[in-house]
Amino acid sequence: IAIARVKGPMYWGLFGGSTRPYGNIDRVYTNGFHAGGVLGWESQHSPFGVRLDGQVSQLGREETLFNGTTLTPNNIGSGTALLMSLAGDVKVAPINFRGWKLYGIGGLNLNRYRAIAMAAKDQADFTLRGSNYQNADMSWKTKWGFNFGTGLDFHIGSQDMFLEYRWLANRSEGANSYINPISIGVRYF
Repeated sequence: IAIARVKGPMYWGLFGGSTRPYGNIDRVYTNGFHAGGVLGWESQHSPFGVRLDGQVSQLGREETLFNGTTLTPNNIGSGTALLMSLAGDVKVAPINFRGWKLYGIGGLNLNRYRAIAMAAKDQADFTLRGSNYQNADMSWKTKWGFNFGTGLDFHIGSQDMFLEYRWLANRSEGANSYINPISIGVRYF
């Protein structure tokens, strides 16, 4: 494994992986997948960087509940459950040891989604195992959210790569719904 050195400071990359719903919406949706791209800037002599990334996530649907009743298409939508996210993030890498760089990442994201029943605080269309939801529909909705997570930059041969786990929050109807993308990606300086 080669010693890490920043060739940039500008870079771009591609990533993909598994997407896991978390918290309220894991009662309605199952694991899915995502893919995306990243554009960033990292100084060679500073642990700080900035990054812009975009991704498309597809979630799977629960077919039945634990109590044996079936969810109806009106509740969870009839189309593919999609979430598109554009995020502006700050990246802080306090640990850089022999080619392995551990970092934290966080920022704001703009989410666009359809056919996803998001968690709701007060104005609920249905309740499932104690949590409130608004019905999903096929029209696109746009909401602001936030994200945070951790990652690891590393090299395989001369290829710069990263492994990352993040929380993406979508604020809707007074409540947060989360998805957790687990990504493997490549970077090019």
